Amino acid sequence: MSDTAYVSVHGLVLTDLVDIDGVSPAGSGRKVDSASSSGMSYATILDAGWEPETYSFEMHSATRASLERARQELNTAPIGAEFCPFTEDQCAYLEYACAGPAKSVKLASGQQYYSDAVVICRNGLLYGSESGIAFQRDVPLPKTATITNNGYYTSGLDCLTVSGGYAAPDYVTDLQFSIDENEVALISHCMRGGRLVLDRWGNCNYSYETHFKKIYTEQQIDLGGSTFLDYGTSGALTTEALTIGANGKMVIPFYGPLLVSGCPHLTIEVEALAGAPDVEIAYSSDLSDLEAIDCDALRLGTNEIDFPEDARGESFVAIGITTGAGANITLSHLKASVDKYVGINDLPVIDPGETATLTVSDGESSSHLLSYCLATYRDIF
Repeated sequence: MSDTAYVSVHGLVLTDLVDIDGVSPAGSGRKVDSASSSGMSYATILDAGWEPETYSFEMHSATRASLERARQELNTAPIGAEFCPFTEDQCAYLEYACAGPAKSVKLASGQQYYSDAVVICRNGLLYGSESGIAFQRDVPLPKTATITNNGYYTSGLDCLTVSGGYAAPDYVTDLQFSIDENEVALISHCMRGGRLVLDRWGNCNYSYETHFKKIYTEQQIDLGGSTFLDYGTSGALTTEALTIGANGKMVIPFYGPLLVSGCPHLTIEVEALAGAPDVEIAYSSDLSDLEAIDCDALRLGTNEIDFPEDARGESFVAIGITTGAGANITLSHLKASVDKYVGINDLPVIDPGETATLTVSDGESSSHLLSYCLATYRDIF
């Protein structure tokens, strides 16, 4: 249907399925609450923020398979996925999407299948094409790009994704990004292979994941040395399996200065187990206050562990597994993550019509090398 607008969700183009009337937006206006009482000749109006934007449209096709594929994408699209309601070069970020069951209708032209769809976004703003620092590996720092605001609103960083690097004997330290002279400090000490994602709202997730495909010394380098990884007595790292013997540990450090905003999470796949290894947390970078948390006993298979609310507001936090004198554990997979936050008013922006320099940089004693880097900017309409 060439007469309809371009529509896509999470990378899947829906244009040929969307009804000729296209997408209907609604909402995104100012919300108000009011208060009054009997005998009053006026009401008190209270600002209640902004409504979300709701996009509704109908899909139809002579082939049910293509309609079901579109429904599957809408019903499983993750929060933050791109949704293009009108044109290919402007998108919104969805918070919720769904499409109803396919309904068949017999028309003069043959069988047609229909489905109603809804996409809900945080606001009615649309974001332009990406510019900034394109994704690349083995990135020497500092890395810069020129950005220009051709939109209608102030705009800044859209998304930053980086992974720490290592050039013996130095890690990436004091990582930050800036727009012109306005800087945001992110991490004082990066893990090699750690992944940091900062979105346009200031939400920051820092994670580390391994399937133990490196040699032992390389795995130690990832985390920052023997303070954080020591496989103890009779421990070993073989292909895709780490055995932590007696009096050993694997603890994943997450440095500040950004403060923890959510409960840290640990996922481990246990292949073998003896005794009672502990799940522990520390708030000091030397692990001097490392202590066990109250959680279910570890078991063979996948273990999902949420850490206490006490971690919120901390700058440094480390989480992981330790073994006592009579315990050992074999892991085939580990992923640790923590949510942090940059205040929305602390994120640097540029006004419409302005040009600025977007920079990702590090400290003087750093290795000056990221494993990979992506820093995007989008105009807002």
